[in-house]
Amino acid sequence: MNILIYSVLIATAAVLVIIPMLQLILPGFERQKRVANIASHFNKTEAELLRLEQNAIVRSFGDRLQRGKWMEFILRKKRRKMYDALGQSSSYEYYMALTILKSFIVTVIPIFFVMVTKEMFFAVMAPLLGGGLFYLGLRKIKFLYQQRQNQIIRDLPNLISKMCIALEVGQPLAQIFQDVSKTYNPILSDLLKKLIANSNVMPMTSALQLFAQDVDVPVMNDFISVVNVIMEKGFHEAEADLRSIETALTELRRLSLVELTKGNPEKMNFFYMVMIGHVIIFFFLMVLFIFGAMNSL
Repeated sequence: MNILIYSVLIATAAVLVIIPMLQLILPGFERQKRVANIASHFNKTEAELLRLEQNAIVRSFGDRLQRGKWMEFILRKKRRKMYDALGQSSSYEYYMALTILKSFIVTVIPIFFVMVTKEMFFAVMAPLLGGGLFYLGLRKIKFLYQQRQNQIIRDLPNLISKMCIALEVGQPLAQIFQDVSKTYNPILSDLLKKLIANSNVMPMTSALQLFAQDVDVPVMNDFISVVNVIMEKGFHEAEADLRSIETALTELRRLSLVELTKGNPEKMNFFYMVMIGHVIIFFFLMVLFIFGAMNSL
């Protein structure tokens, strides 16, 4: 019996000593996995890496939204265009997946309390809270896009003014765009850099059309037409038209600043405060119901 006990102890001690030694001597699988993960990381595109950063549930639901076409029927394509213009790290589908899941989670809590307290008040609050949160998620896209447009409109008149000065001294258009791209806010600067990059692989007229689409300001179509005239006939042939566009953009900037100071950010904050207020009131009433139910027992 003693021999058996000693044998077990010796075998256990040997295992405890030998296994760590083997881990030090032999190449470990953990290191191989780590190296394989690093190699896989470098082989993935930026979109794939951003996808992996998402929560597993959000990633799965977002993949389903990408494969399905029903979202285009329910939500307007214009909203997707606005979201894509914002340059967010996550895709439109993953943003919508996260918004839908948040709204669903908010509705589950009142339904649970309907089952516990038998109070129909919570059943009424469930769709209101879920729908309100979903609406705020959609409205946030429009709000951020309008902020983007206001920043672009604010800088466009100065862009045209600098263009007029540079064209008068005979500076090439491509050089003008490259120079002014270094002095503006990141949004317009990135759009100008994209314009310069596109002009290297396609005609300037096509690159300008894409630039106008990205800017998404109606008067920019007139601006592109005038720039095309400048490239064909020279600056002095289109100077008057360019000055009139500058005036129109200046007026548009004034209107956008007026709209901005009317309290659009405050309006957005107001919607959030109303939503948060409803949630606080809801949970306060929920606590009252729970304590009332406990006192009645």
